[in-house]
Amino acid sequence: MSAGAVSRIATWLLTTKDDRADLSERSDVLIALMDDTTSWRERVVEELTFGSGAHVRASTALQIDFPPAFLAQFVDLATVRRANMLVPLGTRVKQPLLGLDIVGHAGAPAHLVSRASTAALEALYLELATASSPAAAEIEAGLPGKLLEAICVFSPDLFRSFLAEAGNELPADRMEIALARYLQSGFADAFDISVQDVRQWRERRNQVGEILTRRLEEERAVSSSSEEVLLALPRVDPLPNSKDEVAAIVAAYADAVVAADAAGDALLLSVIGEYGRRYELIVETEVPLLEPATITVAEDRPLNLRFGRSHQRFALGEARSAHLEARVTDPNVTLGRFDASRLGGKPVRLGPLESARFTPESISLYSSEPDRPYYVDVALRLRPRWHLRLTSYLLITLNVSAAITALVIGTRGELEARLAILVVPTTLATTFVLVREQTALLVRLLQLTRLPLGASTLMLWLVAVVQLYVDSG
Repeated sequence: MSAGAVSRIATWLLTTKDDRADLSERSDVLIALMDDTTSWRERVVEELTFGSGAHVRASTALQIDFPPAFLAQFVDLATVRRANMLVPLGTRVKQPLLGLDIVGHAGAPAHLVSRASTAALEALYLELATASSPAAAEIEAGLPGKLLEAICVFSPDLFRSFLAEAGNELPADRMEIALARYLQSGFADAFDISVQDVRQWRERRNQVGEILTRRLEEERAVSSSSEEVLLALPRVDPLPNSKDEVAAIVAAYADAVVAADAAGDALLLSVIGEYGRRYELIVETEVPLLEPATITVAEDRPLNLRFGRSHQRFALGEARSAHLEARVTDPNVTLGRFDASRLGGKPVRLGPLESARFTPESISLYSSEPDRPYYVDVALRLRPRWHLRLTSYLLITLNVSAAITALVIGTRGELEARLAILVVPTTLATTFVLVREQTALLVRLLQLTRLPLGASTLMLWLVAVVQLYVDSG
């Protein structure tokens, strides 16, 4: 082999080796991404697919494009074209992820960072925000890293079980009783905790909660570990070893929140409030650096169906532009009108929403307006097809009419034949409607009509039986 060929191969090998960088161990890259998400998150496209009676399938595609000036801080763009890195895809409510499927750019593997590691990274971000706060000297003592990490790693499921167990207590005492049991369990009985102790520690809870929710522009959350900091204490390492230490931690935390609010540090307070109820979804994957990329996350979310409306939360401000599309796969179900509102309950109209399109099979929302809310709650009306609703309403009307007719005819001759003509056909039709094969989603949507349909059939039979009894007597 000639010397020129060897030189070309060596150059190719070196170029190939330098083409990829590993930035996954550099927390400063992740912190920089978290600090200015709209500079690289181009668009978020979320599709909600309704077909299950318990969950909605949510697929979120995040389109990203890193600015060269940003990348130049960490890699040499003259040689590096790809990087393995940690990418924050957005926030999720603190609840288990079901049916999770993450696909990196062009089908590349993508691995979800563990909750513990995510909490450590979130705490690091909060520590840096605390250090740069205009009230840093006043708040650093009340926001130590171990407490911030405990706030971030807290998951509300265990506490909710204690709260459910206290359901029979007086409403005024339920929260304190649940907290006392939760803390006693979390501290491994290191010292006794009474309801009175909890009540004293919570004296400033309303003040802290009001500040954080005002900065978040959201309503109060019972299980937020930043509004109710006692929830985070069992996750502090090391654990408090006395009641006095618990009281000192809670008081210092409240002082820090008040001082940050007085200094106008909206960023720090909003992030603390955010991490008390949600967490960053961070994945490790390989992405191209000088071209757009797309990472897709699919999951099963609760249907949250109330009175025929599915309530879903959409991060409208998670990227420069956002697109939400909802569709139904059940041929027996259609979409009705929808409502979009801010987390505080105020309706969101066209303006913040640049475009909204509605058909019986799909709903589409789009916005890139700078003044749009970060989160919106979308209430989607799910309805059975009109002929299914009409059949149920018609049978209910027939049952009621038959019962009234049975009462009117009294006990005159040939009663059995008259009742048979009234009762049997409607009963058979009702039975067919109630037991016919239906999808899980349709069964849930028809619950409001199935109950009166069954009740009207029962009423008809009761009238018939009473008439026969009177006639035989």
